Amino acid sequence: MRFLSADLAVESNNPIDLLEELVVANEWAFDRSSDHEMVVETTGRWCDYRMFFIWREDLNALYFTCMFDTRIAEDKRSAVTE
Repeated sequence: MRFLSADLAVESNNPIDLLEELVVANEWAFDRSSDHEMVVETTGRWCDYRMFFIWREDLNALYFTCMFDTRIAEDKRSAVTE
């Protein structure tokens, strides 16, 4: 079986720039500590979200991690822990 090799030397854009446009459009709080890292914080209906984005150009990979702080009503906490 033969495989065709694709030329991946096409200009590589930083996806963090695109994500920043999305974050600004949604008016979410964010911090960009470098050209390759961004932290975004937003409040949802059930919890607060903290999202981490790291662009590794050498690997052509975008790492994404999301932490969330869920709020549980006091009268439902025992049911949740069970």
